[in-house]
Amino acid sequence: MYKKRYNLRLFLTFFASLLFSGLLFGQEPEASLLSDIDLGAAQYNWLSVKSGKSLCRPARTSYGWLDLTDGKMASAISESGKILWQKGLPYTPLPLISAAPGDFSYVALRNKKACLLNHSGLVLWQRDIGFEPTWPLLPGRDGRAFAFGKTEAACLGINGILKWRLKTEPLSLSLAPVQANDGSLLMFLEAMTDGKTAALRFSPFGELLERIVFAGKVVGAAASEDGALLAFDDGSLGLCAVINGEAKSKWVIKGAAFGAKVLFEECGSPGKIAAASCSGGGTRVALVDTKKFSPPPPTARQFIPAPEKKSAA
Repeated sequence: MYKKRYNLRLFLTFFASLLFSGLLFGQEPEASLLSDIDLGAAQYNWLSVKSGKSLCRPARTSYGWLDLTDGKMASAISESGKILWQKGLPYTPLPLISAAPGDFSYVALRNKKACLLNHSGLVLWQRDIGFEPTWPLLPGRDGRAFAFGKTEAACLGINGILKWRLKTEPLSLSLAPVQANDGSLLMFLEAMTDGKTAALRFSPFGELLERIVFAGKVVGAAASEDGALLAFDDGSLGLCAVINGEAKSKWVIKGAAFGAKVLFEECGSPGKIAAASCSGGGTRVALVDTKKFSPPPPTARQFIPAPEKKSAA
């Protein structure tokens, strides 16, 4: 049973309503707190019954959503809740799916494989990537897709050809890799460096560009066209952007006061990202406009230090 109050549409609709109400981070460091909103009691607009149990959160597409279910099935659901199609997959899927431009979708499969679906559910290709992904495949800017495992990363071309595969230090199991504003890849590491989160920045071609040690523990990350939006356990938010070939701090917000884990969602407009954190006292939600900020003054603390020397992965 597929109810709007439990799916991604309600999540996005809720954040969109915040956008129009003007709850945006401006130059003020304070976050806006919403209260007395019971999402569990919200009424759904439609109800659709599909076969199988959903394995993960559906992927947003132009026609609605793409959903993975047990029984090796993929289902397309329209904005009005209509089941557009249900197609079989070549192998049992992992609960990892991602949408790419043109309504293509990447699905991670068991047996160390991945496949690409078109808008009608046709499997265009399936490939062995040599390891089991731990995150949904990350669509690149030129038709490439990037896969990440516990200690490996790989790149697949638009036709499924394996472009490169490399070994890495153990990658984070709580922070998904994101793309920077220049298309490079930020891969967060599992091990901390002096209590701080570290990351490797690779080019889309598999070249290690730099190793980054942040000034605190990162508890949430999201990509935007302006850079990587980061949330820290001290309650601050910052934008990491590649400027003149190096990762730098573009701006920092102090006192956002989020919890130990922050979730980000795009809101359909360039630079608009919703940030949410749940705690025993409720859910704190705010919208971040990544274009509204100026670089911090020279005396402000930068959350990204000078890049370290390049080293092998």
